[in-house]
Amino acid sequence: MGNAIDKTNSDMPLLDDQTPRPGHPPGSVVRVAFDTPMERFFDYRLPDEWIGKVAAGQRVEVPFGRSNRPAVGFVVAVPDEATLPRLKTVLAPVDEEPLLDGRLMELARWISDYYASPLGRTLAVMVPAAVKRQVGMATRTRVHLAVAAAEAAGVVASLRLKQAKVAQTLADAGAFDPDSAVEIDELAGRVGCTRGPIQALLDKGVAAAVQEEYIPGQTPPPARLTEPAFELNRWQQAALERLGPRVSEGGFSVTLLHGVTSSGKTEIYLRLIRRALAAGRSALVLIPEIALTTQAVDRYRRRLGSVAVIHSGLTDTQRSLAWARIARGDYQVVLGTISAVFAPLRKLGLVIVDEEQESSFKHLKSPRYHARDTAIQRARLCGIPAVLGSATPSLETWFAAQHAKHFDYIELPQRVAEVPMPKIRVVDMRAEQRDRRGIHLLSRLLEQQITWALGQKKQVVLLLNRRGYASYVFCASCKFALSCDRCNVNLTYHKATDTGLCHQCGQRKAVPEKCPVCGSKIVRFGLGTQRIEEEIERKFPGVRLARVDSDTMKRAGDYERVLGAFERGEIDVMLGTQMIAKGLDFPDVTLVGVVSADTTLAIPDFRASERTFQLISQVAGRAGRAHGQGRVVIQTLHPELPAIDYAVRHDYRGFADSELPNRKDLGFPPFGRLALFVLRHREEPRAHEAGRALADGIEALRIETGVGGRVRGPMVAPIARIRDQCRIHLLLQAESAEGLQRWLAEARRRGLLDRIKVEWIVDVDPLALM
Repeated sequence: MGNAIDKTNSDMPLLDDQTPRPGHPPGSVVRVAFDTPMERFFDYRLPDEWIGKVAAGQRVEVPFGRSNRPAVGFVVAVPDEATLPRLKTVLAPVDEEPLLDGRLMELARWISDYYASPLGRTLAVMVPAAVKRQVGMATRTRVHLAVAAAEAAGVVASLRLKQAKVAQTLADAGAFDPDSAVEIDELAGRVGCTRGPIQALLDKGVAAAVQEEYIPGQTPPPARLTEPAFELNRWQQAALERLGPRVSEGGFSVTLLHGVTSSGKTEIYLRLIRRALAAGRSALVLIPEIALTTQAVDRYRRRLGSVAVIHSGLTDTQRSLAWARIARGDYQVVLGTISAVFAPLRKLGLVIVDEEQESSFKHLKSPRYHARDTAIQRARLCGIPAVLGSATPSLETWFAAQHAKHFDYIELPQRVAEVPMPKIRVVDMRAEQRDRRGIHLLSRLLEQQITWALGQKKQVVLLLNRRGYASYVFCASCKFALSCDRCNVNLTYHKATDTGLCHQCGQRKAVPEKCPVCGSKIVRFGLGTQRIEEEIERKFPGVRLARVDSDTMKRAGDYERVLGAFERGEIDVMLGTQMIAKGLDFPDVTLVGVVSADTTLAIPDFRASERTFQLISQVAGRAGRAHGQGRVVIQTLHPELPAIDYAVRHDYRGFADSELPNRKDLGFPPFGRLALFVLRHREEPRAHEAGRALADGIEALRIETGVGGRVRGPMVAPIARIRDQCRIHLLLQAESAEGLQRWLAEARRRGLLDRIKVEWIVDVDPLALM
């Protein structure tokens, strides 16, 4: 492993707690972290001309290792003195200004400490790759008349035909100043000309041009903001009266805004953002990827004007320009998904996390941060309020709102305009299968309700959280099952390609007609969205149906296209996975059907009941949001289970009261904290051996540091093999977050994790134990 110091000190880590040594003028040394697994920093000397011009959060190019290969790292500090007398010299700064300001650097250190991730890797994740590659900015030209409105008619009359038409078009558009200027290609399209006549007007001084950066593909803000015609109900008004002063006056707080579906949470967000803007501050709104629709973005822009949008569907140019314009202060409101939590907003005054319970807020690579908890920490560092909104809050957030310091709880128990909650009916599919011949994935009740809704010219949403056609391909005679060669999972049959597909690694296999072992017929068993699609088309001929899952939604534009068609009434039935369960507001959806409420219950994970309750409650909330009471049909093999029973009754408190004692008995969140180590190797004995060595060392540290808790494992993971890697779990349970952090920090300080001999990851506060 290379480093940045004299060869005689090549193995010495440069840590913050080492005693500084003299020999370097103040401000002439920078401490650098790299995007590697190393838990080390390296000191470099700045050339004289750059002293005072390089700061923490900026990147520099430096010679690295014994070969002195050029490497780019983040400056994490400018210490008064270096830890060693002889240092290598910085080659050049990469950025003109820091990519991350002081508060974001503090946030990076918190993420590094809390999620047990090297600081260099954390910093690399916080800044988009396109920004680090310095992808070029996009510019455009807008044109306006350079004469007063009163003079326009005379000027137009004096011009040649095409030029006159251009000038008249600008005058008709009211383009007499830079704010109302028209984009040059759009102007040429309106007139039906090339750029030549426009350039002629510019050369004559009749028109003027404005050059500006812009984000390609992003809709410009509306010319006029709109305000709703309705008044807040008493619950919304009470919530705003409590939250408004916190936004105006500042100070750290966290508020759980617990409102049933369609209770008007977004309206409260918008009014709070207005308060922040009025106080000269900016606002950050995080929403799940699946809820970030054109519908949501348009609503924010109609009310607030210029809003920057950050999500995974942006091109490199869009992402790079959005980051630059946010950092420059061009935007005061950012709406985005998980990575938007690091948006470089100036004078941040409010943080909002909508659908805070969503698993998509969890980053799936190192560092495995949770955007909700990171947003709360950012609010704490800035001394501002954070608002967490949900109809089905996570049990951790619910518990914190009742017991934790700085947390508050506000409830919105009713829908806006006194629209009633939907009526939910449950179908026991065990009885349905006994009483009905043939294979039917839709119950008689659900079929009847679909027929009724279509007859009323209303729309239907059907949820099945399992894609594909059949979840199990096997031989009934010898029990052969079609499985993945690289993963310890069965293949899912996809009829469109007539293949079995591994949903872990993507391997495909042709499905044989006969069993390769005994020659018997192969059976395609189970259900998926493709199979439901086939049954709907058979039973409801002519229905306009759209299937929304990861097989059909390949690009962000696909999702927007389908939702746009659904909003326009061009689709009667929308069938999909959890992608359609949240964030959608369509007034003509009268019926929601949950084809199988058991898919999430079958997962061997301590959050299975919570996920089931949340999914049913959220998708049921799509029904009857505007016109009368909606109808919901839930199909299940286990109608007696509490998660389903409480969801049917819209009873979140009842569910929480029934589930929390189970968590307490196990010492699981919110009554304890977890850290999951996953160790991987092609050979299971090697992975298990590494797990045993880590378990012994971690347990010894726990005893030495006095942390209350236990170590579970090593044990084979529920999915024992993925991509030819055997997987071993080691689960750390601590009685408190502070204890877990002390435990992990000591393991890192002593180099215990550096001695793991196989591939590994650590997931602090894991959402799943698979």
